[in-house]
Amino acid sequence: MSDDLFEAFKEWIFEFESASWRPLEANGDSDDWERHALKEPELILDWNSFHARGLELARRLKAEVGANFRVVYEKPMEDPQRRIDEWREIRDDGSVVVLSGRFESSN
Repeated sequence: MSDDLFEAFKEWIFEFESASWRPLEANGDSDDWERHALKEPELILDWNSFHARGLELARRLKAEVGANFRVVYEKPMEDPQRRIDEWREIRDDGSVVVLSGRFESSN
C-alpha cells in the first residue's frame, strides 16, 4: 500500500475512533441493570459519509493491489444498519458488488 493511501486510511480510522458515544438515557436508577442489558449505547457518526469514504479507500486499495487480491469492505459492528449491504466487494474495474451473506473465497 502506498504511503498516501496508508495515511488516508489512518485518517479514516481516526474519525471512527474519535467519534462520541451517545450515553444511555438515565431513568433515575443508576443500578437499572435490565435497561443496560437491553439497550446498547450508540456511536454518533455520519454513517453514510463514513461508508462513502471507506468505499473510496477500498477502491484506491483495489487499484493498487490489482486482480491478484480480493478487496471486501465490511461495515463495522457499531453501525446500527450494518446488516444492510454488510459486505461489498470492489471489482477490478472499481465497481462495487454487494455480497449476500458471509462472503466466501473465490477459490
